[in-house]
Amino acid sequence: VSCSSERKKPAGIMVMDDRLSIELILETPEIVTPIGLTVDDEDNLYVLESHTHSQAKDYAGPKYDRIKKGVDNDGDARPDKWIIYADSINDGMNIFWDKETIYLAEKDSIFSLKDMDGDGIADERKVLVQMLSPGGARVYDHAGLMGVVIGPDDWLYISRGNAGGMDLTFVGADGSTFDSYGEGGNIMRCRPDGSQLEEIARGFWNPFDIKFTALGNLMAIENDPDSRGPNKLLDIVPGGEYGYHSMYGSSGIHPYLSWNGELSGTLPYAAGIGEAPSGLIDASYTNFPEEYKGQILATIWEENSIVNVPLEPYYSSVKGVANVLVKGDSSFHPVSLATNSRGDLYISDWVIREYPNHGHGRIWLVSSRRNEPITSSPPKSNKYLSMLEKTYEFEELKSMLETEDEFQQTVARKLLAKDKYFDDLIRLTRDESPQLRLQALLTLTSVKQEVGKKELVTLLNDSNEEIRKMTMIYIGKNLRRDLYNDLIGALKKGLITSGLFETYLATIPFLQPEFIKKFKARSEVVAKNIKAALPENYILSIIQDETISDEIRATALPYLNNPGEEVDFLLSMFDTESVAIRKALFQVFKKINNEKAAQEILGTVVDESVDAQTRALGLVSLEFQATRFCEEIAGVLSSQSEVLVEEAVRYLVRCRGDSELAKTIEKSLSSRPKALAIWEQSAGKVSKERPTSDSEWRASIDGRGEVMKGMILFQSSKAQCQQCHTINKWGGIFGPALSNIGSSKSLEQILTAILEPSAEISPEWQGWYVTDQQGTTHYGRQIDVGGNSAELMLADGEFVNFRRPQDYGMSPTSLMPDGLEMQLTRDELNDLVTYLVSLD
Repeated sequence: VSCSSERKKPAGIMVMDDRLSIELILETPEIVTPIGLTVDDEDNLYVLESHTHSQAKDYAGPKYDRIKKGVDNDGDARPDKWIIYADSINDGMNIFWDKETIYLAEKDSIFSLKDMDGDGIADERKVLVQMLSPGGARVYDHAGLMGVVIGPDDWLYISRGNAGGMDLTFVGADGSTFDSYGEGGNIMRCRPDGSQLEEIARGFWNPFDIKFTALGNLMAIENDPDSRGPNKLLDIVPGGEYGYHSMYGSSGIHPYLSWNGELSGTLPYAAGIGEAPSGLIDASYTNFPEEYKGQILATIWEENSIVNVPLEPYYSSVKGVANVLVKGDSSFHPVSLATNSRGDLYISDWVIREYPNHGHGRIWLVSSRRNEPITSSPPKSNKYLSMLEKTYEFEELKSMLETEDEFQQTVARKLLAKDKYFDDLIRLTRDESPQLRLQALLTLTSVKQEVGKKELVTLLNDSNEEIRKMTMIYIGKNLRRDLYNDLIGALKKGLITSGLFETYLATIPFLQPEFIKKFKARSEVVAKNIKAALPENYILSIIQDETISDEIRATALPYLNNPGEEVDFLLSMFDTESVAIRKALFQVFKKINNEKAAQEILGTVVDESVDAQTRALGLVSLEFQATRFCEEIAGVLSSQSEVLVEEAVRYLVRCRGDSELAKTIEKSLSSRPKALAIWEQSAGKVSKERPTSDSEWRASIDGRGEVMKGMILFQSSKAQCQQCHTINKWGGIFGPALSNIGSSKSLEQILTAILEPSAEISPEWQGWYVTDQQGTTHYGRQIDVGGNSAELMLADGEFVNFRRPQDYGMSPTSLMPDGLEMQLTRDELNDLVTYLVSLD
């Protein structure tokens, strides 16, 4: 295929640095759905073109994926002709050139491709690594082998995505092997000939691309599991545990999981980046201005952009903050990045925001306007990977455990996780230093030998709460049924605090005999399909046990299934003096209309000896009760607490039909402008100062509102946030949980999600529509689509199966409704955003 030399100016795409220029060098029909890119030693460009990715039945393109080779005869970085270098590829994901060889990642296999006769076409193809599953069970396109790169140590590094905990075996060319069951994604390595295959790091969701930096760091980009975020840029070290394992659910909020190093033994990300990152490269290999050296460039598929991430030292790792460098319109979906010897940057562009092949594609070229040659050299040796080839004494590695550097601790734990150190590690669990006790326990999680019951009981009773927590996780992951009664004893003794209760509750199901039997037998190909459940009425038994602390009993209440069946008992709990239990009961009775409960809640609301926050939370609960207490709540307006008065006003808007009471309310609010604004807005009277456009809202929301007010509003029937979103186990499951949203989203991102809910839709929360046989269209979250049916989860959490629907597909807009801000005053929205930002 010949290529025109006419240079095309980009439309709808901007480079934020005017010292850089961007040019479109290839587009449809010459290139279609391009994924991976790589460049050889002669500056020829190779493009992996996808045709089998989620292929529709009526797809008109080629039957197989293929690699196109762009030959650059005149050295201007723009290929003069294109040939098919390799064909007959299935589920191709990525490519990398090294020493006359292209390494190809298919979903299930890694290949080496070589042109042996010099005609520009690969004529040797060898299988290096295979990913096998029982009975040939199919792995989703984004869940197999993905990234591939040769390191400075001449090992081949491979990334693999989360396959739902599927039973998988990875086999190298020499028969070397390791298994995975219940895990998330991982990063492995082998020799370039496929020998000596081994796992290097684990705990990933979807590490689509991996690359070495000029300084030798192995970097990966990662997509987020459901309600966690942001997507992340990771520095990979041997033995690294990055926190995600599909055995524990796809939401990423199970207590055995972490996203940014929240859990001991897991590592934090180097930088948070945007939605659906797909490719990365060290800018040291570009001809960009000098200050870009050492920065990471990453494609952000969903946000139509490329970011640059300046990195600063963080202990022995790196950290940074992403900035947008290239911004395109809605037709720009960049995937992969590669550079030639002169530092020109190539970008593959998927074009259309649809995962299945669609017949469109583009290749872009970004260059610097400076003429200086690039001076980058091959990647330096990675010091931590080099350590794998050496032998260390126990005391040397112990000293690494005593540092504050969690990356160094991680490598030390990998080197210590050998049978020869087992007795030393057991002794270390009794060390006077909590840090060393914890590090010993974390190391023992990777040792094949089983830790004795006596040692685990001692750790379960440790004075350090984090050690108790990680001991429970060890017990659960290792299915240690012999510690079951000791775990229950720890709860009775008060060793399980409210902060540890969720971990405790997550551990109990993994110790049930039936689960242990099925998991060990791998009775399901996908591990998470093995049901792990608490014993019958287990939560109720905790709540009813008065020998257990009120704090724990209150903490257990949101886990109670079918609370409507236990109304009499729940009503009896109102007799408690425990504020924690009363607040939990307020939440429970939001979904249970009950006159006695309403009277109990009202008693708390009007009791001036009770703190204002508790009274306000009671008011929120009363909003969901059928009985109206207009006169009683009007009396609350005399309170000095703004939090209580404003929530009282939100309750009293339903009493507006009583004109005399309405006049009294309005008069009592004359000196309380924020509360008055809430009252007047309910009557359609809008302040002149109230924002009227998205830009005005953005300018007026500063995130300096009041956290407590925002929390009350979040739970209220007015905002309806809790109907779809969960915080601290209370709320709906239709939308992502928000318990940690402040650690993953900025004020601007949260505000955008409210003002423009369809601006960014994570694939995990993509809305779907189904038009039933009667022609009615329903919206919800897709659960399953078959040949004759489509199942949705509706906003109320109900699962509905539509038989033989007329039509179904992805919703073009977010399931989160537009216009939330129109229901709130400016101060209410500021309080709400302030609260959400505080959740970390």
